[in-house]
Amino acid sequence: MDSKIVSSKFLWVFVGLLLMVGCQQSRVPRLPLYIGHVEGLHDVQGHRPQSLPSPINKVGVILITDSSFPNAAPSLSPAMLEILENRLVKKMNEYFALEVQAIRFDQPLQPTGDVTSMTHLAKSHNLDFMLLAILSSTEIVSHIEIGEETMMTRMSGVEIENAGKAELALLHVDSGHLALHAAGEGSDSMEQLEVPIGADYPIKEDAKDILRANAAEKALDQALLSLQRQWGRSLVIGG
Repeated sequence: MDSKIVSSKFLWVFVGLLLMVGCQQSRVPRLPLYIGHVEGLHDVQGHRPQSLPSPINKVGVILITDSSFPNAAPSLSPAMLEILENRLVKKMNEYFALEVQAIRFDQPLQPTGDVTSMTHLAKSHNLDFMLLAILSSTEIVSHIEIGEETMMTRMSGVEIENAGKAELALLHVDSGHLALHAAGEGSDSMEQLEVPIGADYPIKEDAKDILRANAAEKALDQALLSLQRQWGRSLVIGG
């Protein structure tokens, strides 16, 4: 067999393995890095929470965009994070009839691997429960030619695919125990010209930020639906 053909096949297999590793990175849980291995974290089906929040409880939401792992896509911009935060607050009211407040902080929260850092923050805001939401993602960038095959001139560009993950943890502040947790995944893709045309063409980084936010929104919605199902199942078991 021609050595060039063998080399070419080996190269494509190697590239494929790299892409698979990049995709799998987004599926690595980030939650334990922020809250440690608290009670109930690895027991989704059989876990029965000791308590769930009611309308009389004070509930807070913290939304984190995490890019602290190899091959991670850049974190969402503050503007996009605020949009998703507002959506999460609205959905918590819609799904669980809870009025929740968004907890914001001046400096990014670091993954300490200890739930007490989160409960201390929650106690400083007089919360009974806290919903921690962590967003993360990876991206694959492929070079493409943009335009119809029948066109005389086709333009060079890239296709960007973002695979997002959302992880939710509902914490009981006093005990530091996990009431419920869920995860969701979402993806989105876009094409970009290497050379923008026209002054109205979106700035590349802004377009990527929107792409990442779209994937994160899908992942967050999926995680919320999973949390809603677990909540309902817990009420049935409890009853």
